[in-house]
Amino acid sequence: MKHISKITALMAFTLSLMLFTGCKKEYGPDKIPNFPVMDVAPVPKFTMDADADLVIQQPEDFKSRFTLGLYFPEDQKTIPQSADISIVMNNNYKDIRKFKTGITTFPSAAIDITGADLAALFNINIEDIVPGYKFELRTDFTLKDGTVIPGFVTLPSKKDPAKGSSPNTVSSDVNNWPDSKTNIVFNAVCPLALENFVDDVAIEDPFFYEGDYEATITQEGDDILKLSGLNENPASSFLIKINFKAFTATVEKQVVEPTIWGYTNLAVEGSGTVDACNNTITLDLKWSVDQGNFGNGEFIISL
Repeated sequence: MKHISKITALMAFTLSLMLFTGCKKEYGPDKIPNFPVMDVAPVPKFTMDADADLVIQQPEDFKSRFTLGLYFPEDQKTIPQSADISIVMNNNYKDIRKFKTGITTFPSAAIDITGADLAALFNINIEDIVPGYKFELRTDFTLKDGTVIPGFVTLPSKKDPAKGSSPNTVSSDVNNWPDSKTNIVFNAVCPLALENFVDDVAIEDPFFYEGDYEATITQEGDDILKLSGLNENPASSFLIKINFKAFTATVEKQVVEPTIWGYTNLAVEGSGTVDACNNTITLDLKWSVDQGNFGNGEFIISL
């Protein structure tokens, strides 16, 4: 470990924005010339069925189900006239396809989608959907006055002019609100077998350990992996729970070392994703001790 102590005091700063004018006026869009008028709009909220497929392992067997609701269902001002669901394949924002149109009740009735639906929508064979393919679903709202708020917005992209870009800031997307889900992404993946991860593995930890080293993975249950040799300490380990539907990994809070640098009970917790094609687990881990926390950073496990 390159740094002996990483704990820093948490400080909160409050910034106040003051508006000064040359004369005494009331503030507001009807008092200040050219003051922008704020319009309100609906915010989509997708809810996945408990038994729905969340990734595409075998395209011919892929079946998923969801409903579309509103994040603010009681706000009458934001209830739209109707909604459509559009899909983009492989980030090609210049090729937006309509999957479902004319939704007028929120939450909607259950909407089913299959691998065959995705293939037909983009005029490809179902066997063409291979690991690496990605399908993103978003909502297009039509407001009561006829205004359309698109889920995808095609703008020029310097990185890939052929595909364009879809910045969330100009679409119906709102990020990081509690319990929000404003889009759905289905990734085509390789079949996941935990035994493929049981071996000596390479660890990349640029945040806490600030370096690379080797560790060992063993299987402790049908959906549990154990990483031993954390921070190059043979006695330090933690458990990783694998979600086979979502291809996600969860590390519940657990103590990995009783003492470190004069602190007590070093613990980790976090979550991440599983790449079954490349046998890689990418985690975002939070590190803490009884006296405070070090923050969180990336932790990559790969064969």
